[in-house]
Amino acid sequence: MPHKHCHKHKHKCKCHSHEHHHSHDSHEYHHCPPPPPIPCPPETLKFYYRLTVSSSDSTNNSSQTDFVTDPADPGTYRGIQNKFMVNSDYETYNQNIITFVGYRTPRNTSLPSNLQVPDLYNETVSINLYPYSTNNYIQASANYVDESGGFETTVPFVDYTVMAASGVFEGYKNFRIRFFNDGNPPGYTGLGPVRIIELTK
Repeated sequence: MPHKHCHKHKHKCKCHSHEHHHSHDSHEYHHCPPPPPIPCPPETLKFYYRLTVSSSDSTNNSSQTDFVTDPADPGTYRGIQNKFMVNSDYETYNQNIITFVGYRTPRNTSLPSNLQVPDLYNETVSINLYPYSTNNYIQASANYVDESGGFETTVPFVDYTVMAASGVFEGYKNFRIRFFNDGNPPGYTGLGPVRIIELTK
């Protein structure tokens, strides 16, 4: 939601003076002092996370690496995962939480080829910023073709549809995750699989 007095939208107002005259046409008007500008939110918000524990973290926190699968069908990577994200250095963890709920549906090769729906991944992702009581939250979802039979997504990026946004996320409608399975995001090498989240309006 755009700010009313964002510095990109400065405007002047007019106000009545409290001096009244005999003629209604002689009211005096003065320029009011402009309100102090409220900084506009950045055009792009970026967040980062890893699939493996960074080298600076001496504890192997299972919540950082494990994917809780559906017991009924654990081989298809249907389940949920919560992770702490990292700062832009990919080493320092913050307390911002990213949550994935995903359902992978593999191609049914027992059907005739013209009836085989491709491998799909139906995924919902949400971000909850710390401190959690501030209600800075966003949720988005996508159903995309992904030929991977395992945990790692094989496509270079996915665009998700924003379903809900509050706090600092209000007004952000475009939610993209870029996948770097080779561990080589811009400016870095050998990190293991990492992801960059880009939010734009």
